[in-house]
Amino acid sequence: MACGGDDETSAGAGGTAGGSSSTTGGGNTGGSGGAGSGSGGDAAGGGGTERKRVGDPCTDDAQCPSFGNLEGYCLTSWPGGSCATDHCDGDLVCPPDSTCGVADGVARCLHFCFTDANCRDGYRCDTAEQSCVPAD
Repeated sequence: MACGGDDETSAGAGGTAGGSSSTTGGGNTGGSGGAGSGSGGDAAGGGGTERKRVGDPCTDDAQCPSFGNLEGYCLTSWPGGSCATDHCDGDLVCPPDSTCGVADGVARCLHFCFTDANCRDGYRCDTAEQSCVPAD
């Protein structure tokens, strides 16, 4: 069950192989930004909690991006935490570079991948759902 990836900044533009293994996000979506320019909604660049992208490490929900009707959610049971959304389904579009997959028994937007190289350390690509999951 895939959702997302329809956005012009998703996997195809700019390529995800290699670049998306970064743990801090920034340069792995096509878009108009150069390396490390975007951070999922903190356009003003003010202080406070840095907004991460789906798949980035996290310690609480407030760090993870919301997208439309989807609330940011931190999978704290995953190694180093992993930003996701609180839910998704076939009718909802996931944020760029993410896809609808199952985590902790719930359909959520997870980091999109083609191979293990697209996932951060400690994670592997579940090629059936094309999402990064803990390597255990």
